[in-house]
Amino acid sequence: MSRVLFLLTISPVQSFIAEARKTQDLYSGSYILSHFCRKAILTVEQKYKAVVIFPNTSTLTSLPNRFLAVINTQNPEKLKEIGKDVESVIQTEILAMTAHILNSLNLPIHQELKQQVENYFQINWIFYPLEDHKFKEAFTQSEKYLNAIKNVKSFKQLAQDGRKCSITGEHTALYYRKGEKNVRRAIAVHENFPAKFLAENEALGGIAFIKRCAEKFFMQEYNSKFPSTARIALMDALYELSCKDDKYKNILEKEFDEQGIFKLFHGIESDVEEFVKEIYKDFRKYEIKFSPYYVVLNFDGDSMGKLLTGKIGESELKPGVELEEFHKYLSMKLGLFAQKARQEILVQPRGITVYAGGDDFLGLVNIKYLFDVLKELREEFESIVDLSNYIDGKLTFSAGISISHYRTPLSEALSWSRSMEKASKEIDDYKNALGIALLKHSGEIKKFIYKWERNGTQFLDIMSKGISYMQNDFSDSFIKNFMLEFRGFMDAQGDIDYKVVDDHMIRVELKRLIGRSYQYEDKKDAKKKTEAFTEVLYQLYSNSKKFDDFLSILDFLIFMKKRGEK
Repeated sequence: MSRVLFLLTISPVQSFIAEARKTQDLYSGSYILSHFCRKAILTVEQKYKAVVIFPNTSTLTSLPNRFLAVINTQNPEKLKEIGKDVESVIQTEILAMTAHILNSLNLPIHQELKQQVENYFQINWIFYPLEDHKFKEAFTQSEKYLNAIKNVKSFKQLAQDGRKCSITGEHTALYYRKGEKNVRRAIAVHENFPAKFLAENEALGGIAFIKRCAEKFFMQEYNSKFPSTARIALMDALYELSCKDDKYKNILEKEFDEQGIFKLFHGIESDVEEFVKEIYKDFRKYEIKFSPYYVVLNFDGDSMGKLLTGKIGESELKPGVELEEFHKYLSMKLGLFAQKARQEILVQPRGITVYAGGDDFLGLVNIKYLFDVLKELREEFESIVDLSNYIDGKLTFSAGISISHYRTPLSEALSWSRSMEKASKEIDDYKNALGIALLKHSGEIKKFIYKWERNGTQFLDIMSKGISYMQNDFSDSFIKNFMLEFRGFMDAQGDIDYKVVDDHMIRVELKRLIGRSYQYEDKKDAKKKTEAFTEVLYQLYSNSKKFDDFLSILDFLIFMKKRGEK
């Protein structure tokens, strides 16, 4: 029987997910796209008996914005019918969601809402004949032609005058909470409208409004209480409190205004609920420190495009291995990893997973557990996604991390995380790196990229040792002195002028300054620890891409020593 490959994508992805003012917006965007993809997959499986190759729907809770399936027909009219039917299923679901949300909130449907919603998502699909033993050629050509379709497909330009959406900054605002001014052409919600769906003086376009109110459409597995950035930042402190006092044993599940903790720290008691005051008092009673900083973590499999054609670096599939078989195996393994990451690794009090699609991941992490989470994710990825029976070499991933104050705009934290992920993939041809941006509340930004492993040295292990030495044995005064001494020798590209400074000079000066910062009068272990700490920092220096990266790492060590704790 003749077969065809069916490849379908839904876009946009990053902008739809990342355009968010609240973590709930972020989670909703991911959830909605996953839901649309699942509806499309169920349609081709149940109605047209298709076999889905990628992704593995049995293990993935979060689905990517695309799928690859095999269908047993090459009849052109039938294929056209299938493509249009699946596209219609997605568009119908979008409109059904919109109508249900507006009806449940007792709001009229704005005359421009349907236009905004219908024209936002782009659904592209292609069929390609799958002849015997030609899976690789069919897959490669499908990707090529689909990308060409995306580049030339026209879209309807909508008039977007009037006040713009508070989230996207692009669409005309259609719904708003009445404040000092009316919003022209928009509908004002009633005075008892839930603030969680529309804040004071906020005005939202159709897409942002549907995303914000998604819980009114989804019921069972949707998390309508997705933790805020303030809750993520406080998770470790709240967990510690639950361990020390039985009356707080369920505090991680209890709803309250977390920002009140930080208000109380700054001496502001107005509008702080009594329960929050009690928590703050007991933080002090049990000497529990807390930080206003949290982490956005993105990672993505390296060179996935090449891997899906059967290549890792210079290695190709082993003799006798069919690409279709390899796709199914890879899909299954990535699904198992995503399941583990979501259900076992990034869970409270460590943080929470926003999206786990297998080879890509988005999560919010409590800063105390950053290194633990990163290490476990890498170890489990390498262990579960073991491709050695199919191809030599291993699949790696590169990560982008932003560390920011809970009051930093979420869109900014997300943007920096994405930017650092991209930079980490550009470190060299082999990728397998991470990029970290530290966004201090003062406005100062420190960033660097680093290989996960270089010359047998694991970055996370060496960083953990450095932080430990600074927490227990040495003051951080030596770092300021070191920076003052060597910044003058840096060039415009952020590297050191090696005509004036050499590696030996840097090692010697590191050792001298570290020795002077030893914190104890008893010098018994000073020499041994100074030499060990010097070696740790020299490894970080010698494996840094640029000298400026090394200086940023030193800044990062200072920050992680206390994690911005109060």
